[in-house]
Amino acid sequence: MLAFLLTLTDNDDDRAFFTQLYERNEKVLFVIANRILHTQEKAEEAVQDAFVKAIEHLSELRKKNEDECRAWLIVVVRHISFNTEKKESQVKYVDPKEEFQNEQDRYTADFTDEISYKRLKESIRELPDIYKNILYLRFVCEWSYGEIAKETGLSENLISTRVMRGREILMRKLQEENSLK
Repeated sequence: MLAFLLTLTDNDDDRAFFTQLYERNEKVLFVIANRILHTQEKAEEAVQDAFVKAIEHLSELRKKNEDECRAWLIVVVRHISFNTEKKESQVKYVDPKEEFQNEQDRYTADFTDEISYKRLKESIRELPDIYKNILYLRFVCEWSYGEIAKETGLSENLISTRVMRGREILMRKLQEENSLK
């Protein structure tokens, strides 16, 4: 895939920068996309699409440091993956009994049995940005505080605080929604 993507760049400096960007981030992006899309093929396509976007914005990315580039790529691959998932869910026939069983199997230990995994992801997406990405990495991607700190450049203590506060906001929101039903 890298060889194909390099054909889209204009000069040797861009190729060198992009190669480094690709090699440092491809595996992380694949893990994120695969956790959202649940198939290797779709995850690989999402990663490829994210790197095509990176080539389109190469001049902007060259101005960023390594952590900012990685964060930009993570956001892009997540958006691509969510959009792919959304498009496929609109087209695909789902047996209601099977879907209900699948939802039951995807509950997370930290949330009540009444809240589905899908609703959890939707609710996380609706949080303020300061909590959204960290909660997504913690609860959907199941990353440790150390992994999140390494990826975002924030301290583990700050990650822990944001997870705690974001989780409180999320729980209040989900409890309010459940009480309205």
